[in-house]
Amino acid sequence: MIRRFTQPAASLAARVLCTRAASSSEWQVVVGLEFHCQLDTTAKLFSEAAPNQAVAPFDAAQPGTLPRLNWECVDAAVRLGFALGGDVQQHSYFERKHYLYPDLPHGFQITQQAAPIVRGGALWLVPDASDPGHTPSTASGDDETRRPGGGLRRLRVERVQMEMDTGKTVYAGSQVGGVPVVDLSRAGCALLEVVTAPELRSGAEAALAVRALQRLLRHTRVSTAAMEDGSLRCDVNVSVRSTRDGGPVGNRVEVKNLNSTRAVARAIDFEAQRHVALLSAGSAVARQTLGWDAAKEETFPLRDKEHAIDYRFIPEPDVPHVVLDDAYLAAQRAAVPELPDVASARLQHDHGVPAAAAAQLTQTPAMLAYFDAAARAGADAGVDGRVLANWLVGDFVRAARAAGVDPHAPPPSASPQRLAQLLSLLAAGTVTGPRAKAVLADMMAGNSAPVEHLATAGGGGDDDDEAALELLCTQVLAEHPKQAAQYRAGREKMMGLFVGQVMQRTKGKADPVAATALFERLLRV
Repeated sequence: MIRRFTQPAASLAARVLCTRAASSSEWQVVVGLEFHCQLDTTAKLFSEAAPNQAVAPFDAAQPGTLPRLNWECVDAAVRLGFALGGDVQQHSYFERKHYLYPDLPHGFQITQQAAPIVRGGALWLVPDASDPGHTPSTASGDDETRRPGGGLRRLRVERVQMEMDTGKTVYAGSQVGGVPVVDLSRAGCALLEVVTAPELRSGAEAALAVRALQRLLRHTRVSTAAMEDGSLRCDVNVSVRSTRDGGPVGNRVEVKNLNSTRAVARAIDFEAQRHVALLSAGSAVARQTLGWDAAKEETFPLRDKEHAIDYRFIPEPDVPHVVLDDAYLAAQRAAVPELPDVASARLQHDHGVPAAAAAQLTQTPAMLAYFDAAARAGADAGVDGRVLANWLVGDFVRAARAAGVDPHAPPPSASPQRLAQLLSLLAAGTVTGPRAKAVLADMMAGNSAPVEHLATAGGGGDDDDEAALELLCTQVLAEHPKQAAQYRAGREKMMGLFVGQVMQRTKGKADPVAATALFERLLRV
């Protein structure tokens, strides 16, 4: 029986003490994640209804209806299994997980508890592009195998299983006092549940794991993985252990249905602090299921977990076992595209792209494809890969947002070939940095006039203008990091190289004295 949990006074007091918790070096945080990924398929798991749009008779548990497995979902699960490096099972089957809830019309959920389609695998944690200095910690006993492309630590995946989604309860009017209405448009949608080992040690690491899975799901075309619309939902299990006496892991709590990386990180850190405060005060941590209040940035109790729930798992009698032969598995393995961490390694090795920028460029297949196309188009025109990457993760995204355009789906007027042409003009000194940004804004707004015309229509700008000259000097230093390091180490003759680049790109119009002064200032930073 599930009992409603009434929070004890000690737990309430611990929330106040969170900011005064003991030193983190005395405690180790233990975090495991459970993801629910809605598959990007044309039909639901056991019916032909469109996901989130229609309700088939089986989805509504109409009498006499039977499930029919959608093999498009099996294809997606197998692709993800191979991308994770997991052991794809040639024989798996479904079960009924029984529980009563208003938005579960069958009274059970069809899932794969005993025989999941994938066992094992790993996610590779890479530095956060917004925090290039962050390095995931290495927990005791973790596999420290490194993968090229910034894969700094391996997070084990325990299992991947297929299951059908439930409906959802919405409220007519205000939620407080409103009328609950069951919406079955989501019922029966295909989900993959991905369960990681409890090897994470902070909210920041968990956020990296979320992003790592998002990249894989998008590159393998398994899911859009958009947390904001529910395509990817995350539950976190949090506990702590004392490092002073090497004690066992304490009671864990589960925080349900987190819908952003920020919420995942904040919920874990809040719970870790709360646990430490309770244990430091000599109180116990109650095993509970919690929700997350994003406005207050704190958890709240949903129910306790003092008694295990008996879901009465039984084999699903109406769905045949999933049996995969060698030829099918070989075809699905071949269908797995270049993985994001491998692509990141390629960008760094072939184009000199910094690791943080490479991580951003591989967030989606569309952005990676755009970079590759622009790099090919600009290869013979002097476009440096590092400069291209910096524009794509910076000015390109800003211009898209200013124009109300999705940076991952820009208009034809801002095609990779046109961006490469613009950057070739910038590299040749035909256009200044500020003018190039203005041209990019025009292209993103839909102006498809020839790039050379756009570059000269508003004037090339004054090459003696300090702002334009500073941008050019910054670009030269970005393209010559080794020479910049040598100058800082005492090789002052490198200044001639830097100033010579400016004079060449501006066709002798720049002031060499002003350029030298700017380089000296930039190199002191």
